[in-house]
Amino acid sequence: MKVLNERDTLFITETAFSPINGEALEHELEAHVARLHADAADLEQRLAAIDNDKNLSDEGKNARKTELYAEKAAFLDAAEAEFTKNISDRSGNMANALNAAASRAATAASTGDKAADEVRAGEIRRWFAEQDPAFRENRLSEALAQGDFELLNAIIRAPRCLGLASESLRQSVERRLAARIDPTSAATADDLRALANVMNHNFTRARKALAPLEAIARQTAPARFDPVHRVSKGL
Repeated sequence: MKVLNERDTLFITETAFSPINGEALEHELEAHVARLHADAADLEQRLAAIDNDKNLSDEGKNARKTELYAEKAAFLDAAEAEFTKNISDRSGNMANALNAAASRAATAASTGDKAADEVRAGEIRRWFAEQDPAFRENRLSEALAQGDFELLNAIIRAPRCLGLASESLRQSVERRLAARIDPTSAATADDLRALANVMNHNFTRARKALAPLEAIARQTAPARFDPVHRVSKGL
């Protein structure tokens, strides 16, 4: 039963990270992939030993493969859970940093007089409402490039019922505004998403390599590994 192809065809070993985090995250990705690859190599070696064991009947081989599947599935579950929690915690830290950056942008746009700020925001919204909807995104991009936090905050914090910007545009501008204030956190947030996407693919590939063993386990020990059987038996 073949598990491994060439290493690079089984797992993705690299992706595009920002210069800020490139070296560190490349090493982190390599470490994650090396761990998965070592486990897959161990799986293949042990499978070969089972298949070549002349003292085992077909039933005995399937029993051994079922236990091997249980071990390897548990390893993947634990590795993926650990990775997901780590990424979630770090992404949460970046989200908090970017929220703080957005708050700083709002403060930079304020005169310190709340009533005057509201009047000015209303004027900006009326002007923006008169702009051709096809060019509103360009107007916001220009404001972002010029550091016009007053305009940006007036629009992205406008009541949604005014329909000045779609929700997707509002979120895009919020992200870009925060990134302008805190480019390091923004780049790190993007890099963590890239790392998560690649590793999600790699975990999926690792589970795909286990699929033939899972089929044997479901047939050999349905009470443990076949969810349909378990439901039908009320287990």
